[in-house]
Amino acid sequence: MTFVAGEGLSWKGLDNLLVMINFAPEPAVLLPSKYLFRKLLGSETESAVVRHYYCRACNDLLDIAEEAGICPTCEKTTSLNDAKKDGAFFVVLDIHKQLNHVVQRSKPALHSKLTQVARDPGTTSTIMDITDGQASGTVQSSDLTLTVSTDGSPVFTPSGASVWPIQFTVN
Repeated sequence: MTFVAGEGLSWKGLDNLLVMINFAPEPAVLLPSKYLFRKLLGSETESAVVRHYYCRACNDLLDIAEEAGICPTCEKTTSLNDAKKDGAFFVVLDIHKQLNHVVQRSKPALHSKLTQVARDPGTTSTIMDITDGQASGTVQSSDLTLTVSTDGSPVFTPSGASVWPIQFTVN
């Protein structure tokens, strides 16, 4: 989603991106169509999205008032559409809402797994940390894993600015 929003991809561009990514050898890693992608990003996901707009003049966060933002530092008013077109925004996805959605969707399988672990906490089948390919291969589709990662990358070499996304991947 960050790539789609940051690059201002159209739905046709997203469709082409999904085809390109899924061109890799089987199994496909993403949903094969724009329809399924939109369905995945339904109302549950949209409600977890919080957009933050910032002033292009001084980089302070804008105070939002209807369809415009007012900079508390330089008092410049900016249309939210203009800020979006200029890329003067970032998106935060509420991890609590997303995890709640995943847990609710897979509740029966999770309950079964957690009950099994609670009955026999000393089993070697419980994976606390995946450190090798063999352990990774034993993870089943009904298991819930959470990977947290971050990696900084420069926005533009001469600007000195960088982006440090914190990514949570729930499988």
